[in-house]
Amino acid sequence: GVLPGVTRAVVLEICATQGIPVKKRLTKVEMLRGSDALFLTNSVQGIIDVESLDGHAFLGSSLVQRLRQAFADAFNKECGVTSATTAQPSPATAG
Repeated sequence: GVLPGVTRAVVLEICATQGIPVKKRLTKVEMLRGSDALFLTNSVQGIIDVESLDGHAFLGSSLVQRLRQAFADAFNKECGVTSATTAQPSPATAG
């Protein structure tokens, strides 16, 4: 099964708002190998591309990139980060 994580929930919400179809079902590894791309989610790293599965390599996907950007935007909005908010180190911490 799949744990109902926070990041997963945000990604599913993004898919719903952007009209990206989602199917939730049990699947077999053989079916995953036929996919164009795979990704995993977790609260620390967000959306992570799966590069290979049992020796089968996956190419990058524009859809996964789109999801990653939408997730970053949602994260920044939730944290109050705007384009005017600096994400640069302060002079005191810059090395």
